[in-house]
Amino acid sequence: YDFDFPEPYKKPPVWFPKKAAFNLYLDKHRDPKQISKELLLKRMKTVDPFEPKKPEPKYPNALPEDNKLPSWVRVEIRKQRLKWGRYSDM
Repeated sequence: YDFDFPEPYKKPPVWFPKKAAFNLYLDKHRDPKQISKELLLKRMKTVDPFEPKKPEPKYPNALPEDNKLPSWVRVEIRKQRLKWGRYSDM
């Protein structure tokens, strides 16, 4: 059997969404191919085919953070270090 699932419903975008993180809200309405391309480019920046893979730190969130960055950027950095969500393939 083949079943074609319908597209998941997305509310139409609003000008000022309430109680929603703006970076996640904007990503929800972006083209998934564009998001995948960004992640692939990020991944390709860290990979070099002629050098061995660098060892990852045992405790990645123990590395210092820049407190001058906005909180949503720091959360994205933490997710990237722990390989959560969309960063799991990196």
